[in-house]
Amino acid sequence: MRIPVTDCICFRAGKVHLYSDFDGTYLPVAKEELKQKTNINLDVYCRENSELLEKTKGNLDFHISTGRNFDSFFKMMEFLKQKNIHLPLPDSLITENGSDEFIKTGSDKDFYEKDIFPFSETKTFKTKEERSLECKNLNMKYGLNKLFDVKKSIKDAIKNKDIVIVAGNGSNDFDMLNPLNYVDLKKYEEKSENKEFFRAKTHKKLEDIKAVLDGVSSEYINRLRREFEANGLIKELKELPLYCIIAKNSGKSDLKPIFEAFSSVGKIVEMERGEWSKTIRAVIKRHAKNSKEFKAGMGDVFKKYIFGKNLYHRYVYVPAIVGITIGAACLIYRLNKKTV
Repeated sequence: MRIPVTDCICFRAGKVHLYSDFDGTYLPVAKEELKQKTNINLDVYCRENSELLEKTKGNLDFHISTGRNFDSFFKMMEFLKQKNIHLPLPDSLITENGSDEFIKTGSDKDFYEKDIFPFSETKTFKTKEERSLECKNLNMKYGLNKLFDVKKSIKDAIKNKDIVIVAGNGSNDFDMLNPLNYVDLKKYEEKSENKEFFRAKTHKKLEDIKAVLDGVSSEYINRLRREFEANGLIKELKELPLYCIIAKNSGKSDLKPIFEAFSSVGKIVEMERGEWSKTIRAVIKRHAKNSKEFKAGMGDVFKKYIFGKNLYHRYVYVPAIVGITIGAACLIYRLNKKTV
C-alpha cells in the first residue's frame, strides 16, 4: 500500500482497504442542501463515521477518491467546518479522478481545532507523471483514473487475504465499481469460442454477465455459461476480494447496469443516503462470516465493533460458563469419590 503505516501491519489477513467517492457518497448531501434543513442528522453521521474509523484503526485504511481538485476539496472542507460539520478526513486524498494522491500529514484535530489542513499540495505521494508511468507499466488500459489505485489494492488483497471496498454514486465511479475491470479478460479471450462477448462494449458485457448469473436460457447465454464455468471466469468474479457500494441517487443512476449484473452474487450493495458507516460495517461483517481466515486476522477491537456485544458473549462468557460447569463437575466427582 501507499501509506507507510499500512505497510507494516499487513502481515496477516483481516485488513480493509476502503476507497470512497466524496460528493454524494461520503458527503451525502449537496452543498445547496446544507444551506437548509436536511433529513440527515449530520452530527450523528459524522460521529458514526468517526467511530468506524477509530474502531478499525490499524485494520482499515481510508482513501477519498474524488473528481475535485485539491483546492476545491480544501474549500469544501472549510465550508463544512464553518457549518460545524466535522467530517473525518481520510488517510489519503486522491484528486481529479486519480490524477494526484496526497498523504495525510496531520490529524483531524489539527484541522477542526487549530485550522491546520492535514494535506499539502506540495506533499503528494507521487506526482501525476510518476503515477501515469506506473499505470502504463502495469498495462492498465483505462489510464490514470479512479480504477488505478483500487486495482493495485486488489492485487495486494488477494495476496494478503484482505478485502477492498469501493463506494461511489456517479458516472466517474463507473470503472472503479465494475468488477469486470478487476479480472484479466484478455486471458479468457485468448482461448474463448465466444469472442463476441469480449469485443462487445461494457454495457453489453454487463447485460450478458447478468443473464449468465441469473440463469437465463438461450443458445448464446447457455454457451457463455458453460464456457465461463469451465474456464473459471465466474469463479474468479465471485471470489474477488472486492465489494462495491453504490450510493442511491434521487434520479436515474448511471451505475444501474453494474448493480443489476452483480447484485445476485453479493458483490454490489446499494446504500441509502447517510448510511456510509453502517453499510461498510455490514459488508465487512458479511465477508468475515464467509472467510475464517479474514475473521481470524481481525484485531480484537475491530472484531468486537463489527460483530457487536454478542461476539464478546460468545468468546468470553460462554467459555467461562463452560469452564465453571466443568470445574464444578470435577469437584462433585472428587467429593463423591472421597465418600465412597
